[in-house]
Amino acid sequence: MLIAECQPITQQELFFNHKIAYVVSKEWWDNWCSYVGYQKAPSEELPGPIDNSPLMGLSFELFDKGFFLSKKAWKHLCNWYAGGPELPVFIFDGLPDLFPITVYVCFSEDSKPFLVSSQMTVEDLKKHLGSKLLFNYKKMLLQKLESNTLRKDLSGDSTLEEAGIANGSLLVLEETKQLDLPEIPETDDEAGRNTPDRTASTGMS
Repeated sequence: MLIAECQPITQQELFFNHKIAYVVSKEWWDNWCSYVGYQKAPSEELPGPIDNSPLMGLSFELFDKGFFLSKKAWKHLCNWYAGGPELPVFIFDGLPDLFPITVYVCFSEDSKPFLVSSQMTVEDLKKHLGSKLLFNYKKMLLQKLESNTLRKDLSGDSTLEEAGIANGSLLVLEETKQLDLPEIPETDDEAGRNTPDRTASTGMS
């Protein structure tokens, strides 16, 4: 059970967008695998606290020096062995964004943090929020809160970085107000005005 819940995310799983993964040091991971006998002969040597300090400041080297875990697996290991620091990444376009940002989204009188990629488009972000908050993103308006009263509409294919959305940005999500006007039935007078004048076309007076 312990091993089953802590297996790393496979390369194939990384190609599913909009997932959050957590990186753990390969060195620590190998020690843990030896201790629990995962793909290795069991060892009695404890792995000790998680030590991700060798991963700090790295970018694509993380693929060689780290393993990607689910949030559940990371939380389990942290609870059992402590240590850190926590290194979350956001999966976008099939690859981990190693420098994700946290945005705060106000929705239905509530505010929640979301870890996202600054390289997502505004439309990507709306789709992502729709899947997380269970709403039809096409009917929602996304705005950036510039001040207590000033809001900036966000739309189009610009990336979050281009739209000025950075770590800690506060966004407002609300349903668009679409006014559906009732159809007005045609009156007898209007019907008469729209009927062609047959006398004009035949020359009769």
